[in-house]
Amino acid sequence: MLKKQFLCLFFFLSPLVVMAGNDDLTQAKFLINKYFGTSTTMQADFIQHIFDSNYREIESMKGAFSIEKPKRFRWHYKQPYEQIFLADGINFWTYDVDLEQVIVKPQKQFLARAQFILFFSDSELMERFEIISADLENEIFWIRLKSIVSQKAGDEIDLGFREDILFEIKLIDSLGQKITINFKNLILNKTIESTVFELDFPLGTDILGKPLIPVN
Repeated sequence: MLKKQFLCLFFFLSPLVVMAGNDDLTQAKFLINKYFGTSTTMQADFIQHIFDSNYREIESMKGAFSIEKPKRFRWHYKQPYEQIFLADGINFWTYDVDLEQVIVKPQKQFLARAQFILFFSDSELMERFEIISADLENEIFWIRLKSIVSQKAGDEIDLGFREDILFEIKLIDSLGQKITINFKNLILNKTIESTVFELDFPLGTDILGKPLIPVN
């Protein structure tokens, strides 16, 4: 079971551009700006599939996420097990419901990592990513992004849009596994209750680490 694998794959993007036709490039810029530039919040349900190198499915998971830029998100796996990853602006929490265990660490330790580029500034992103292709295939408009600072697996990410709506993300992780995440009921720029970014767990839950306390 791949319970400790977490993919935070939503980007606040303003990347460089390498290869795409003029019309496709214009569309790619429009979609990236719509979903990852001008949007301040994002919410959706998702289905995540993990495949091995021969494209045999290893695991399928369902859940929901909420993002509030630039510092808060909740990524909630609901099936077949329940696990929550939460950034509250100061602390990064991992809650494994089955294990009755919470791990908390300073959020800044995680936000410096490439997989959390949602929280990067525009200038940081322009130093790290470029668009290497943009085209329409089977009614899905695909934008391929590639890291320009790393050659590791997973540094190419495909964003798929159907009728201008973010529909799917594809990538390869560090183990060579293929990841696809499909989105449903995606909503942009709707106010999210602050309680969404608070973690509730029962008394008696094991807590590893010590949360930082906000300084007023």
